[in-house]
Amino acid sequence: MWFDRVAKFLTEALEIQVTYKKELAIAIILLYPAFGPSTGPEAKKHFNTQTEISKLLGDDGMEVYKNSITLNNNEGLRDLFFLTPVI
Repeated sequence: MWFDRVAKFLTEALEIQVTYKKELAIAIILLYPAFGPSTGPEAKKHFNTQTEISKLLGDDGMEVYKNSITLNNNEGLRDLFFLTPVI
């Protein structure tokens, strides 16, 4: 359901065509950061690694597309983030 909604939003509102599910997972994390680990007290809550988004992105992907923007904004993570085609 999230994949369909985000694909529709990207296509209709932003005129961005995304063809790969991994790119959609990245867009979902950026639009709905609650899917990933949060800062503050929320960071201590268990994150369900069995979701399709987590499986597509893996631990490294969750780190790059969630934490590189919010928590650990270092040059290496920023480079990986901005090299992503959908970005």
